[in-house]
Amino acid sequence: LQRAEDAIDARVNLPDGDPEKISADEAAREKQKTVGDIPVPPKYAQADFLPGPFWRLRGKLDVPKERFVSFPHVTTADGTALVAWAGSDHLQLAKAVSGLYVDIRDRQGTQDDPRLFPLLAVLVDLLPWLKQYHGAIDPEFGISMADSFASFVATEGQRLGKSISDLAAWTPPPKAKRAKKAAGKRPSNKQSRGPEPAESEEDPSLSRSP
Repeated sequence: LQRAEDAIDARVNLPDGDPEKISADEAAREKQKTVGDIPVPPKYAQADFLPGPFWRLRGKLDVPKERFVSFPHVTTADGTALVAWAGSDHLQLAKAVSGLYVDIRDRQGTQDDPRLFPLLAVLVDLLPWLKQYHGAIDPEFGISMADSFASFVATEGQRLGKSISDLAAWTPPPKAKRAKKAAGKRPSNKQSRGPEPAESEEDPSLSRSP
């Protein structure tokens, strides 16, 4: 709903003479007709977040406060987690993710490397924002970057045998739970000893039998 409202507002700022340009009053009427009243965002509870620092960082309104974004289940060859600066815009992040995707596919790993699926899922999440803010023709490349990334995701998803819906539905697999130890009495640290043998009456210095 918010993206639909933003698209209507963008028509107000179009240059004079553009057939799509509308006035502020026309935009207000169009938003009321097309979008209606946008409900107040829900307030979240700690149970709505995955375990970890997410609740502390996001809070009841799920407002990002972290300085970096991570990529679940995507690591370097030595197991180091990959992060990106949270200040990057959607296009910068999409370029970084797609660059890493191609590097893993062609150089680091294989065509079916398990890290490719979650990276492609990240690009699917970015597509609506790319279409909203980067849908115009890019002067450097002469194409719409939103259309370019949409085509990239569709092609790579087909190669992996995944539809856009499959990619959009991806979630990090749950962590394996550690097996609980069987309940029981704790073993004693003391060594078990048999009955104490009788001392020899003939020579008290003789060693005792075990």
